[in-house]
Amino acid sequence: MQVKKIIENYRSKTYNLLRWSEKFTKTDMVYLTKGGFWLTLGQIFSSISGLLLAVAFAHLIPQEIYGNYKYILSLVGILSALSLSGIGVSITQNTARGFEGSLEQGFWENLRWGILVILASLGGFIYYFLNENYTIAYSLLIAGTTYPILQSSSFYGSFLGGKREFKASTIIGIFRSIIPAFLIFLTIIFTQNLIIIITVYSLSHAITALFFYFYTIKKFKPNNKIDEKNINFGKHLSLMGSLGTVADNLESILIFHFFGGAQLAVYTFATALPKQFNFLKKAIQTMALPKLSQKSIPELKKIIPTKIAILFFALIPVVGAYILSAPYIYKIFFPQYLDSVIYSQILSLYIFLFPSLFYTQALIAHARKKELYIINTVVPIISIILLITLLPIYGIWGAVATSIISKIIHFILIAFIFHKTLFFK
Repeated sequence: MQVKKIIENYRSKTYNLLRWSEKFTKTDMVYLTKGGFWLTLGQIFSSISGLLLAVAFAHLIPQEIYGNYKYILSLVGILSALSLSGIGVSITQNTARGFEGSLEQGFWENLRWGILVILASLGGFIYYFLNENYTIAYSLLIAGTTYPILQSSSFYGSFLGGKREFKASTIIGIFRSIIPAFLIFLTIIFTQNLIIIITVYSLSHAITALFFYFYTIKKFKPNNKIDEKNINFGKHLSLMGSLGTVADNLESILIFHFFGGAQLAVYTFATALPKQFNFLKKAIQTMALPKLSQKSIPELKKIIPTKIAILFFALIPVVGAYILSAPYIYKIFFPQYLDSVIYSQILSLYIFLFPSLFYTQALIAHARKKELYIINTVVPIISIILLITLLPIYGIWGAVATSIISKIIHFILIAFIFHKTLFFK
């Protein structure tokens, strides 16, 4: 009884402290602490499994083969621009408002659009087959045809985010990270055959996601309510995000084209560790969208600058610690990729731009299609122009510069739109 009383007293004091801090942070700190714990835990597990798999690739797979592996995944990434990836955001919004039938609707709608991805993959297969590059041909066909199932099934995560079932989402996410990573690890122990590796990668991810999609349906039993307007907004998000998807994957394809698989492997490992910090961004995005959807525009204009400042200063020690520790991390875990260190240190600076997510989520939460179209068109076009201009001349440094400059432009543009458009006045 005494222990129980101590625990309850501790919880009460913690709760009061969190509520007290809200007048400074302008944030629901109880919600942030509960949701943030589970989401951060899940992303940490995902990052660890990804890091361990990267270590395995670094030690077991030659740079050229790994470069080809990333090239194929980047090709599929570009083809994914034909899908309805934005439906996931719509599902989160709808679910938060009680329209849970959007999960099943989004699943089938994206599968239908996935036919375009499959046809494009078939076209890529024919092209590479006729050019006698059979490994890339078959690998692209396998990865491309399974991608629609993977993406559609993954919408269960958007549904759980909308219901604020962060614990369930985290537990499922841990299994979704570990199972494919383990199977891929076993594969690369026994073979360096790229077709087999891509097959295991594609099937393990797709089947695991599909299993947890049906598990979510069975456990949470979503209702049949649908808001067609928001599903339509999800299609707009998919369209406006397609150019960004192309820009994000184009760098890998151009590096492979101009400098070969080995250099693409070096660049991939340069981006690998900074990208692990995306777990912070994803966790905040997942929690922010349902909350921002419930705030009025005048409220958002008051609270978002404070949130941005707090997150920015919180990221300073994170980035500083990474820059100082990166040489030692690569020396221990990726000794074959020491050339990646300096690129990785510079690329980590983009973490400072994470706070722009509050602007993005605010625009999405209030379905500001015009503003989102401007941002998601202008920034990718600038990125593509920079990449085509700088990469052939400066190599990997050109890709690094493009990445940083594009993200800075995105931050400036979205901040300007948020604060200066008539809508937000």
